[in-house]
Amino acid sequence: MTTFAERVLAHVKEMPEGFVSSGISLRALGEPASVNRALARLCMEGRLWRLARGHYVTPRQTRFGLVPPPVPKVMQSLSDLWDVRIVPGVGTAANRLGLTQGVPIRYVFLTSGRSRWLTCGGHRVELRHAPGWLVSIPGKAGECVRGLSSLGPGLGPERAHLVQGLLVEGDRQAIRSCAGLPPWIREALSGPA
Repeated sequence: MTTFAERVLAHVKEMPEGFVSSGISLRALGEPASVNRALARLCMEGRLWRLARGHYVTPRQTRFGLVPPPVPKVMQSLSDLWDVRIVPGVGTAANRLGLTQGVPIRYVFLTSGRSRWLTCGGHRVELRHAPGWLVSIPGKAGECVRGLSSLGPGLGPERAHLVQGLLVEGDRQAIRSCAGLPPWIREALSGPA
């Protein structure tokens, strides 16, 4: 006969990689308090890893041992669970776009929710509350806004030409209509390529 914790674990293992397990995300299995106790027990046994209080992730088995799921997938799952926006930080955006040579040495994500620290395997992840204009624009346009914002008003407009070609008219419209966006970013990115 299987225990409730084993049923919870079997269900969690069927979820997509990076899925965040909590009493709320698994409420279909039973009362959230019962699910939370089962998740905590599975964490003590090493079968789940604690991300934050009441939130757990399933490690992946590789030939090198257990490894955490990819942090961006975990952040997407948390974004859906908490109903907040979570996007990569400004340093990550600037590096991806080639605006800087600097490679971020820690995981920083911006969120419309509250600031907090998480642990994903051996990685410390910072969720930093950010103004709406930094997290509200989706896709490539949002990444360009975050990348330029990392350079500031002195260097940002000079380097805007590096990302202008990545934007289509829909992206420029999203940038023009974003409330609270600093004028120098709006001018640098909303014009024609």
